[in-house]
Amino acid sequence: MRKAVCALIILPVILFVLLPELLVADVKIWTCDIISNENNYKAARELKPILLVGARNGSLSGKIIVEATGDIKGLKASAGNLTGKAGEISAKNVQVRYGKEWENSSGWLMPKGADILAESAPESAPRKGIRVLPVWITVKVPKDSKAGIYTGSIYVQTSDSPSVNVKLNLEVVDWTLPDPQDYRTWIDFMQSPDTLARIVKNL
Repeated sequence: MRKAVCALIILPVILFVLLPELLVADVKIWTCDIISNENNYKAARELKPILLVGARNGSLSGKIIVEATGDIKGLKASAGNLTGKAGEISAKNVQVRYGKEWENSSGWLMPKGADILAESAPESAPRKGIRVLPVWITVKVPKDSKAGIYTGSIYVQTSDSPSVNVKLNLEVVDWTLPDPQDYRTWIDFMQSPDTLARIVKNL
C-alpha cells in the first residue's frame, strides 16, 4: 500500500519535470513592421516578405517574429547577399539582432517589450504560455550602391523547426544620405508661464 502511495506521489513529479523536455514546441514564423507590437492578439501573423525602401548610406530595419507554444530553443537567423539588376549588396551589410525584454519592467513608467537588441539570441523566451521572440533585420545601404531593387533571404530556424526562408526586398532610391557626423540638429524650447504657474499653485 505504501509503495503504491509513493508511486502516485513520485510519478506526477517526474512527469512535471520531464514533460516539457519531451514536448516539441509548435513554431510559427511571421513578419511585421518594426513599430507593431508582436504581442498584440490582433496581429495578422502572416509570413510576408520584408519590404524596405531607403536611400544610400542609410539604415533600414524590418522585423521577423518567432512564436511557439513551448520554449524557443536554438534560435538562429542568418542573411544572404542582396542581388538585383543594379548590382549586389553583401550580407555583411545585413545585421541580425534579437529582441530582449527589460529585466525590470514593472510599473506603468517602466519600458515594456523586447526592444533591447542583442547580437545573440536569448536562451529562452521570457513569457509563459505562447512564447514570442522578435528578430530584427537591419540593412546598412553602402554609399556607393546603385539605385534599384535588391532581393535576398533571411534564414530562421530553431532546435524544433527547420530553416524558414524569409524574403527580403530592398529598394534603394537615387539619393545619398550624409554621414552622421555631418548631420545638424535644431532644438527649440518653448516656455509656458501660465501652465507652470498653475502647476506650482496646485502643489
